Amino acid sequence: MPSIPLVSIVIPVFNGADYLCEAIESALAQTYGATEIVVVDDGSDDGGATRRIAAAFGSQIRYLHKPNGGVATALNLGIEAMRGELFSWLSHDDLYRPEKVERQVAAWQAADPRAVIVGDFQLMDESGRPAGRVSLADIHLAARPLDAIMERRLNGCAMLIPRTAFDEIGRFDPGLPTTQDYDLWLRMAHRLPFVHVASADTLHRRHARQGSRHPAHVREAERLFLSALTRLSPSLMRAYEGSESGYLLRQRGRMGSYPAVVDQIDRQVDRLCRRREYDCLVLTPGNLDTPAVADQAIGVWSPAPRQVQSVDADRHAIDGAVAGSGAAWLLFVAADRLPSAAAVRAGFLEQTRRDADLVFLGPADERLPGDGLLLRRDTAAALLAAFTEDGVLDRARLDPAILAVSTQEASGIPAASSGPARTDLRTALAGQSICSFHGPGAAAAILAALDAASPPSLPRVLFLVHDLGGGTVVHLRELCVLLSGRALPIVLYGAAGGRFRLSLSASEGRHGVRFDGFHQYGALLDLLRNAALARADVLHASGFEGEAMRLLGDLGLSYDATLVDYDHFAHSPHLADVSGRFHGDDAVTRRDAKVLRAVPSALVRGAERVIAISGDLCHRVSSIAPELPLVCAAHWAHPAPERRTVLPLGLGGGEALRILLLGSIGPPKGSRLVADVVRIVRARSLPLRFHVLGEIDPLPPALDDVLTIESIADFSRLRERAGAVAAHVAWHPAQVPETWSYALSEMMEAGLPIAASAIGALIERCAGRPATWLLPWDSPADAWVDLFLRLHASGLALPPRWAPIDHLPPPKPFYPDRYLAPALAARWQAGAAQQ
Repeated sequence: MPSIPLVSIVIPVFNGADYLCEAIESALAQTYGATEIVVVDDGSDDGGATRRIAAAFGSQIRYLHKPNGGVATALNLGIEAMRGELFSWLSHDDLYRPEKVERQVAAWQAADPRAVIVGDFQLMDESGRPAGRVSLADIHLAARPLDAIMERRLNGCAMLIPRTAFDEIGRFDPGLPTTQDYDLWLRMAHRLPFVHVASADTLHRRHARQGSRHPAHVREAERLFLSALTRLSPSLMRAYEGSESGYLLRQRGRMGSYPAVVDQIDRQVDRLCRRREYDCLVLTPGNLDTPAVADQAIGVWSPAPRQVQSVDADRHAIDGAVAGSGAAWLLFVAADRLPSAAAVRAGFLEQTRRDADLVFLGPADERLPGDGLLLRRDTAAALLAAFTEDGVLDRARLDPAILAVSTQEASGIPAASSGPARTDLRTALAGQSICSFHGPGAAAAILAALDAASPPSLPRVLFLVHDLGGGTVVHLRELCVLLSGRALPIVLYGAAGGRFRLSLSASEGRHGVRFDGFHQYGALLDLLRNAALARADVLHASGFEGEAMRLLGDLGLSYDATLVDYDHFAHSPHLADVSGRFHGDDAVTRRDAKVLRAVPSALVRGAERVIAISGDLCHRVSSIAPELPLVCAAHWAHPAPERRTVLPLGLGGGEALRILLLGSIGPPKGSRLVADVVRIVRARSLPLRFHVLGEIDPLPPALDDVLTIESIADFSRLRERAGAVAAHVAWHPAQVPETWSYALSEMMEAGLPIAASAIGALIERCAGRPATWLLPWDSPADAWVDLFLRLHASGLALPPRWAPIDHLPPPKPFYPDRYLAPALAARWQAGAAQQ
């Protein structure tokens, strides 16, 4: 009797009360009898709704509960706990048809025991109505599994995987929150056989709450495919399509959703073009020698011709020259009308991208040679036969199988449009406009808007923050997202002269209800007294410390002080000297009066809790002001950026190392160091290229292909543009002790290898991270150049280089529960007093 393998159906779920019951029922309805159903609750916080649904099935399922960690951690726990020989994933919002497991087990028993079984799947909408089918029938999955992956046609719930595969390949990567499945399929495709079952027994539901529909998924998938594509071997690409360029071109057509991948393919194709062998035939009246000026012009072409031959503009002479050439490609040009180097390069790129047999360089005027005519030598006879005696292409004579294209293509840029301005109080509070506080009904309208924004049970937290943007506002914005549904954040932006803006939005830009000068202070105070505030948090009061202290005192409101830099303790918020560089630890330790204030600010001394956002910040502040009630708070990001998987790109032959810098880079962020490094690279013609997304000040004296600066007006597009650069490594050349660095978070979340200064919080955040290299913050430009050259030469294979962190206090879990506890208590007490 054949063995009957046990199949473990693992259902990960987070807040899945809407669909979980249907999913479990479809698993229980399988015609294959040897199954177990393992439901893994990934820390649902829906008031027990998910748990109650699972509990209703009693002993028919196994129910596991864990702290929230993402779908990869839930799947991995299910794999660890499974008793079966085969693993079958079922998302809580998807369904199985009854025969799913039985059909796939039969296919597995007839195949290699290491095989991964892959089925088609049916799409359905949020209500369960059919919405199409995804089939692999046109893909030879056994021979070409990468095709299904690159076309995003694999669905983990339509697969059956032997447990031994996880022992051999590894499990799902928690560092890839939304692409952990495709990362695993890519790893499996290189080592395990894939077998297709042509049956759509999985029903995949599409709805707005899926992580795969979030912009963050697109960015993560883009980097994953970038990494995978640049690390494919030439031999594998040739095995798939017969040539590297053929494989790349096929993938280019599949990657339209990922512009950075398309750009990288174009770069790789460009490098292949530069290796192309061709002969240049210069059509010269009377078969004269090529003029010297023509030789000079041809000398700068890339790729360069193998040989240049002057040919009489006569059909017989041309036929003879073609027959005598040993190159695979021929480029015809006229001696008095030579194409530019850019036109030649565009011609080869177009040929490779389109796999064309004939390319007109410039407009397709269909004359020989026109601006230049590039053709495949083995089709030259058929191509030349299609030209009339006076050198005009007769398309009626042209073999329809021959593809003729032109390098000149039309392009257009859609005009930008903007909506009408809106200036009412409600839109101003929502962060959509700005208006002044005026009129007798303004306070009542604002209070009504606050009441409409949240239920009375939620505490209201007032944030005081400067009006200068930067990392402080990024921290506030992300904190407000975390608090959504738990509290109502109200943001009061302050500036010198008692100017304030009140808003419910933490986004950058000019928005909110404006209170101008001291004459409207009383109106602001009355408004806030009636706003039922539970607590305040001072994030940064640079420029309005006195006004902030007065306001908190008049409100009688308990508050926290969240430290995002050293403004409360030092004359410079970054502990920097006049050149923008760190004063040094010695100056801080000896409490140099040129560096530190005589006493910390009154704001920080009056806070009930002083929250440090990194271990390094907590360590330094505890030495400056040990009497403060310091909290060393761990960041709330989940998964933590530091745990995101690094996705390095491969380096092609002759390719320069692309180095990315992010954000506003002034002297404290290393702008002068960047200028020195660029100067060395330019002087020595080194294979390093720097791309700044943001701005740099002071601006280096010259910009060229060594240093590119792309200004980002809308910083919400920063990750998108960072992906488009397809950098090999990101560089954070800080010259002051960073207290957190959201630019570093962006680099980590993008999966980039990182080179950074060993200073401040960068040290603890980079500790233990693969493909990460730290140099002392005061290293000269030559040391950085040397590091980049060694990374280039090794293909980023250098061992990581970190710095010690044993002296730092470990940040503790704090957000959101411990952070909100005093506000919740104050809200409860206020409610009890009203009763």
